[in-house]
Amino acid sequence: MIKKMKVIILMVLITISFSISNCKGGKSDSNIIKIGVLIPLSHGYGKSIKQGMDLAVKEINEKGLLNGKKLELIYEDSAFNPKQSIIKTKKLLARDKVKFFIGGLTSGVTKAIAGITKTYKPIMVWGGAASTGVEKLYEGINWFFHLHPWTYHNVSETVSFFKSTKAKTVAILYEDGEFGTDGSKVAEGFLKKENFKIVLKTSFKSGEGKFEPILTKIKTVNPDILYVTCYGKDVTPLVKQMRNLNVNVKCVYLSPPSWPSEFTKMKISNFITGLVVWAPGIELKESKEFIKRFKAEFNRIPQLYWAPMGYVNVKVIAQAIKKAGSLDKAALIKALEQTDMATPMGRLTFKPSRVAKNQGFTRLVSFQWLNCGKMTVVFPKKIAAKEAVYPMPNWKERK
Repeated sequence: MIKKMKVIILMVLITISFSISNCKGGKSDSNIIKIGVLIPLSHGYGKSIKQGMDLAVKEINEKGLLNGKKLELIYEDSAFNPKQSIIKTKKLLARDKVKFFIGGLTSGVTKAIAGITKTYKPIMVWGGAASTGVEKLYEGINWFFHLHPWTYHNVSETVSFFKSTKAKTVAILYEDGEFGTDGSKVAEGFLKKENFKIVLKTSFKSGEGKFEPILTKIKTVNPDILYVTCYGKDVTPLVKQMRNLNVNVKCVYLSPPSWPSEFTKMKISNFITGLVVWAPGIELKESKEFIKRFKAEFNRIPQLYWAPMGYVNVKVIAQAIKKAGSLDKAALIKALEQTDMATPMGRLTFKPSRVAKNQGFTRLVSFQWLNCGKMTVVFPKKIAAKEAVYPMPNWKERK
């Protein structure tokens, strides 16, 4: 009898404990919508994306935009490592059983996890990866929504800027991974079509920081434009070595996914030109409002587009949930396909790209670093804050 009473008491305690945990804060698990996030948390890019996402979640949850339901993000660190990303993706999709999967940065990582995502088929709203190789892996898939422009969008806007300078010759320098290799191949085709002469095309290993042999070749062929597809960690050593070797070209055009914070504060950054999806100086009401809220929350103004990209990544999911009125997958996909929203990065709709079914942003802008760290939009001319400085001053002419 005593043993039976102990069992009954234990079951009652377990039931009470379970009820308390589920009712904590007055919300049950059914009121929490979990979203899996894969970003490089251990790097600056990832931290910036996370801040944008956290700001969006705070706004959505505090305003009660989802009829009493709240968003919860489950973050995992990709660390820019394909093998680690596979493990983290399996964890999110198989163990955490998230129905929404967002984030993304680097084509190599996205390529590595494609097989797993195709097995579990989450609703995937991806803020990174530009490679056409990635695009082909997700060809025609209705649950994959891509926010970031593809390589050919990047290159098309870049070559348009090159044409505006009246340059004739280009040297292509690219990191030897998926991002750079794909970018250089696409760039070569666009440049040849526009009758640019490619005087050199060569690769390098990202992160090694050894550019002297390549820069010696650049000095010999003397291009009008040095076009570099690289990651942020390559930017500072490349430009430093250009200055040290006195390698002068009319334009240095870099297209990393993000720029190192120390570079923007260095004098060598002046007159370097680059490509970006968003810049703080873009004249959009939604952009100004985002910057204001972001600064109030984190006490800084984002200089790179990853913070607003993370913000939009969450906002578009929330809007789809609200529009669908349920978590039914077919209804959510339909709601996402019908997206038409003003964002800090411009109007967002989803339309077919070359092979992907749902492509978001496609327009980019060219900017120059001016006055030691000011990102100034210089192209297209209709939205430019200033005209591009071309040719850029030789190193020895600078103070």
